[in-house]
Amino acid sequence: MDEKKLIQGIIIASELKKADLFSGLSQKELEKISAFCKIKTFDKNEIIFQNNKLYSGFYYIIDGIVKIFEVDENCEEKIIHIFHKGDTFADIPVFEKPEEILKNKIYFPANATCLKKSSRIIFIPAKEFIREIKSNYSISFNLLSGLSRKLKLMQTQNFNLKYQDVRTRLLCFFLTNIESKKDLFTFTPKSTYDVIELIISKIDLADYIGTTHETLSRTFRKLSKENILKVSGKKIIIWK
Repeated sequence: MDEKKLIQGIIIASELKKADLFSGLSQKELEKISAFCKIKTFDKNEIIFQNNKLYSGFYYIIDGIVKIFEVDENCEEKIIHIFHKGDTFADIPVFEKPEEILKNKIYFPANATCLKKSSRIIFIPAKEFIREIKSNYSISFNLLSGLSRKLKLMQTQNFNLKYQDVRTRLLCFFLTNIESKKDLFTFTPKSTYDVIELIISKIDLADYIGTTHETLSRTFRKLSKENILKVSGKKIIIWK
C-alpha cells in the first residue's frame, strides 16, 4: 500500500469511529472497512445521488450538510431529512436488503444534495461492505450496538415531530444545534442577546422541523411579539 492510501485509510478509520453506527468497532475492524472507502468532496447544491438510480453505497459526513429530499408531481421538493457532520446516511438498505443489493436490484429511494460548499464525505461502497460483514462475524455483532443507538435517536426525533407543537420544535431546534455544535446555523453570543444566522433556507428549516413555511413564519411573528426573538432575513436575534 502506498503512503497516500495509508494516510487516507487512517483518516477514514478515525472519522468513522465518530459515527454512532461504527462506534462499537475495534480499530482493526475500522481499518478493514476503511480500506475500501473513499473521501469525496462536493460543492454546494451538487447532487450526491438521485432517486431511482442504482444503489451503490452509503455515506458519512466529515464536514458539511446534506439534504435528503423527494420531488412531487408538481416538481416541488419535500425534505425528508437533513444530515450534518458526524452523521451516516443512506445506510438502511445494506442491512435491510443485502442480497438484493448484491444482485443490483436496489435503487436509491430519494435524492441527496449538499447544502454547504466543499463538503467532505466518506463513501462506503455497499457490495464491499456487505461482503465484509458477511465474512466477519465480529464486525456484524459490533455493528448492532451502533444500529441500536441510531434507532433510538430516530425514535426521539420522530416523537418530537409527532407530539411537540411547532413553537417547541423550533426552539428545540436552536437549542439542540447550539449544544451539539451542528452547522445548520452560525451562533454568536452577545452580552444582551445572541445572534443566529441560518445556513439553510427558511423553507428547508420548515421541512426540517415538520411544518409549512407559512406556519413557521407565523411562529416567528408570535415569538417576535413576545420579545423572545427578532427575525431579519436569515439572521435571528434571541433576547436574553
